[in-house]
Parts: sequence; C-alpha cells; structure tokens
Amino acid sequence: MMIRSCRRPRPGNAAGELASEAAVGEGTRPTAARGRAGARAMIHGADPGRHRTGGPERPAEVDATGRSSMSHAASRSQHDPPRRSAGRHVPHGELGGLLSALAMLSLLAAIAPLSAQSQEPLEDAVLDRVDVELVLVDMVVTGRGGELVTDLRPEELRITDDGRPVTRFTLSPPGRMERAARDREWAESEAAVELPQVQGNTLVVFLDELHLRPPNRKRVLKQLREVIRRGMGSSDSVMIVSFDGEVRVLQSPSRDFDAVLDVIESEMDSVRSPMLAQLARPEEAMRLIEQYYSQAATGGHESNLGGTAQDDPCVQMGALARTHAEQAHSVVLRSIFGLRLLVDSLAPIDGRKSLLHVSDGIPTTPGSEAYSLAIELCSDTGDYETTSILANQSSWDAEAAWSELAEYQTTDEWRQLSAFANASQVSFFVLQASGLSGARNAGVDNVRVTANTEALQITNQRGALHYMADETGGEATFDTNDFRPAIAAAASDAERAYQIAFAPDRPADGREHAIAVEVLRPGVRVRHRKSYFAKLPGQDLNDLVISTLVLRREQNPLRVDLGHGEVSDGERGERLVTLEVRVPLTELALLPVEDEMQGSFTVAVGGRLSSGRFLPIGQKTLSVRAADVEAESQSFLYEVEMALRGSEVQLAVAVRDEVGGDVAHLLHTIALAEPAAATSSD
Repeated sequence: MMIRSCRRPRPGNAAGELASEAAVGEGTRPTAARGRAGARAMIHGADPGRHRTGGPERPAEVDATGRSSMSHAASRSQHDPPRRSAGRHVPHGELGGLLSALAMLSLLAAIAPLSAQSQEPLEDAVLDRVDVELVLVDMVVTGRGGELVTDLRPEELRITDDGRPVTRFTLSPPGRMERAARDREWAESEAAVELPQVQGNTLVVFLDELHLRPPNRKRVLKQLREVIRRGMGSSDSVMIVSFDGEVRVLQSPSRDFDAVLDVIESEMDSVRSPMLAQLARPEEAMRLIEQYYSQAATGGHESNLGGTAQDDPCVQMGALARTHAEQAHSVVLRSIFGLRLLVDSLAPIDGRKSLLHVSDGIPTTPGSEAYSLAIELCSDTGDYETTSILANQSSWDAEAAWSELAEYQTTDEWRQLSAFANASQVSFFVLQASGLSGARNAGVDNVRVTANTEALQITNQRGALHYMADETGGEATFDTNDFRPAIAAAASDAERAYQIAFAPDRPADGREHAIAVEVLRPGVRVRHRKSYFAKLPGQDLNDLVISTLVLRREQNPLRVDLGHGEVSDGERGERLVTLEVRVPLTELALLPVEDEMQGSFTVAVGGRLSSGRFLPIGQKTLSVRAADVEAESQSFLYEVEMALRGSEVQLAVAVRDEVGGDVAHLLHTIALAEPAAATSSD
C-alpha cells in the first residue's frame, strides 16, 4: 500500500515527484516531505537539495501472507501549529516547517501457528505512538492501614526522570472538586506547569476468553453489574471488550450505564470457549504425561496413546511438553497482541484509563507446568525422587529441558506492553477470576501434581499480570471470590489519585524513560506508573487511526469526503484500488502568505484486511493553496493507491487541519472481488 503524490511545476522549483519509502520496522524513519498540495495532491520540493525526482511510486503489495508496506511522508512540526488569527502573516518557510519525521514501531514478530486447523495469527500491525508535551503521572498514596493520604504538599515529593531530579512540576490533589479548587492555588507557584483540564475515568473491562473459564467469567460479570448498579461518577464511562483471538468491542466507552448493563446481561450466559483456549490450558498435556508415567511404572504393554512398553516414555513426555509449550506460547502472544492493540486504541481518549483485566491467569513462561511435571517424573528431583523408576533408564536429558523451556519466556513482550500502556495512560487492574480455588481451578483439577509443580503454576500464572499492574500504577487482585472492592477501586481510581505534571527537559526521542516518585513522609505506600514514552511529533494521528479501526467511532468536523475508484486486477493477482480523500476548502483555516491564502493539513491512512491483518499506517502533511482546489467540488483531492489481497479492506483515515487544529477521523470499507485471473477456467 502506498500514498502517491503528484506534482505541478512551479516557477523557481525543479520538476519532480517527492516520495518517501516506508520500510516497516522498529526505528525506521522515513524522509520528511515538504511542499504544497494542488487539486491532485500535487506537492513541490520546498527544501533545495532535499527533494528527489523520478517516476510514480510502485504500489507496495499485501502478499499471500498478508505482509504489506506503505509509502508516506512525515507529519507535524516540532512546534505547536499556529491557530486561527485574523491578519497574522505567516512566512512561507514557517508554514513549510509544519513537517517532521515520523517513526514507525512494528508491533510483534510473526506469531507461530498454533496448529494446522487454527486460524492465522494476527501480525504485521504497525501501532504507532502519540507525541508527548507534558508527562502526567497519577499517584495513589496510602497509609499504614490502607487509608488514603490526601494532604500531601509538593515539597514532600522527590521525582526523578531517568534518575535526574524534576524540580518544576505541579501536584494536583485527589478528588475532582478538591483538585479544581487547589489547582488554581498551586498553579501560581514558581515550580508549577500549566495543567490540562481534568477528565473523568474510563473503566475498560477486558475479558480474555483465551485464558478464562465460562463459570469464572459469569461470576465476574455478575459482580461488575452490581458495582455499576450502585452508581458510577457522572463524568466516568465504561467500555467492555472481549478477546477470543480478535478484539471485539461489546460496548464502546459510554456514560449510558443502562446500555452498559444491557450488554452485561446479554453476555452473562454467553459461553465463549474458542479452540485457542483449549490449546493454552496445561491440564491435557499434564494428564497425558502422567499417563505415560503410570504405564511405565506398572509395566503396561500396549498403550492406547500409540506407544509401547519398549518406547522411551520420558522422550514421549518431553515431546508432549514441548508441543504444549509451543501452542500455549502462541496463545499468550496473541493475548499480548490484543492488549497492545487495545491500549493503543485508547490513547486518543482523554483522562485516566483503568483496564480491568479479567482472566484465570496468563503464564509468563507458557508450558512450564507440563515441562516441570515431565522433569520431575524423569529425574531424581522433587517429590518423585523416591518413587520415580525412570530417572536412570531414559535417554532424555531432563535437566537440559529447563534451558529449552527458556525459549518460551514472554517477559520482554510484557515489558513492552507495559511501556505502551504507560504511553497511553492506561493502568492495569488485574483480577484472577479463578479466585480462591487458585491453580487447580485454573487448569489441573484432575491431575496429580507435585507441590513443586503446583507452586510453579501459581507463580507462573500470576507473575506477568502482577508485573503489569505494578508497572502501570494499577493493582492486582488474587485469592478472593469477592471482586467487588477491586472493581469499584478500578472504576474510581481517578478520584483517589494525585496527578503529577511535568515537562521533560529533553526533546522527544521516541524512547521509554523511567519515572520514580518518592514521598518523604514516613509510613506511606506509593503507587504510580514507572515509565513514559517521549513520543515523537505527529504520532497522535496514527493512534487515532488505530482507535477508529478498533472502536469504530467517527467524527468529521472538517466534512472530509471519502471515496474510491474502480477495483482492478494487478499483474500478480493482487487487487488495485485508489482511495480518494477530499478536504473542503471552506473547512480549512487559511492564512495570508505573500500574495495568496495558504493552509496545511495532515492525512494518516491505515486499514485492516478481511483476514484480520493490519496495514501499516502512512502519513503525509501537505501545504495547500486556495488556488489549487478542484473547481467543481471546491475541495483538495488526495489519493492513496493500494495493491491488496483478500475480499475486503476496512480503512481508517484521520485528517488534521494544522492551522485550525480540527481533526476528522472516518471509516471507509472497500469490497475487493477476486481477480479475474483467479476465477478464470483457463
């Protein structure tokens, strides 16, 4: 997929087409484009020596595996865009300087297939970040007895940014009424920075169907219903999401709590147990492993599992453990993918976002339970030391299996997810829905396990989720069947939190930076997120594209019109189509530049194929002249050429007026019929 920019010659400028090749991958930075837009999105090189000439760009394709690329140019100025100002003269160079480089962050590497029958994994999504001008850190402070501490003063805090002291910041107190009253006082201090408007809390309920049993799901939904019936804040909203391999928004963020309750009622008896969930659970693999051991221990003859007494049972056990680990690892990566997609889509929503993660637990090292059981049964370790008859009879190296298990660690993926959640101001509140029944309810009810294996399972199922809660300033709830206090706490967390605001003393670099907050008052406990992203300019539109695709919410203050040309056959079996983006002149803010009126707008385009794969996001900023509009529509036309495979593509387009500041974001679906060559009988 590519964005084509045509060019109209202008006196004093060399003819040629400005292009930027987008190599999708972490750390890739496309060439910045600079120029003016005409009736056909025509641009000029405005920076001598920076433009390049040549023929039209070739459309990048989505191949048989769904991989794709997009040509694009970068978006925003490193400075705030000028606002509407009657009579203000903006030099041509300043308006041209609205363009800057955009960094693309690739989401995940390919996820290993789960089985020959399982659906293809979601991959190739490029989920980008928004730019940071002010770092906001929500902080909850409690005393020795768990009571809230609400009377802290700024001088009682010591804040560091990557170990460097932060001396200029603002501390807003908990509670919206108190915060509004005291913000005015604290904003007058020398250490204060200008604060954004206080927003409500968004409670996002995430049901991980891949790691959640239906009875436990229903129990949590019942208690969620009770908490909402008791009452929510008037400025708060609730969102409900189900993930069964795909992100399914059951209820978009809403303050209509009756509608939210209707969704909960409709989901109460819904049984969602996808095949992927079966692959993630360890009990079947553990049951087979123990069955191999029992047959060997009793000297059984023919096995109904296909083995014989002459087979090496430990080799078979190791193979079973490895197969389960591969499958469970793929399922965990898929859950992380869904969470990453969701937290990115939440970035454009103002205010605090509390993500209530509901599951029976997610393993940090998938497959460790099955591996641990096989190792104990086939070695002189653990509870089977005095009974194992296989320890000295097998060719399988049980101890070496521990290093093999390390291949399935997901620690790095969880760390990345926590950083992206912090970048979107999303805090994780974790509920282990299996409750007091613990590990056995989570997967091994009918399997005899050793104390070591059971302890490992409990730790493994909780470790990553506890980490997510701690890193993002949330809380984790384990070993209880009453989830109502935890749900209520997540819903009201914005009311309990101080808010720290400071401006970093470095330019945005697209990297993660550590935050540490120390309260000098003794005997208190502090909870806050541990990092932030110094996000690059212009990336807010990319998050808005993802949010539009996932949440399916549109807004069009610029009256942007989307359309597309005819779908045609490509040379290699792909389908060719051109997206048309029309931006009305009457909706753009224009400023006098020399002898004409000029403005600037940025277009970001992304999409999702019918296979579930995401197209990379392309973005380009264009300077426009009133003289360059289409005579008939009085609009600027911008085109995106795409070469795609599949039956349908859903596109999301975000357009920002860089002068006036208005932003539109819309969806557009294109049906892609099969190429004629594919249906021909020749």
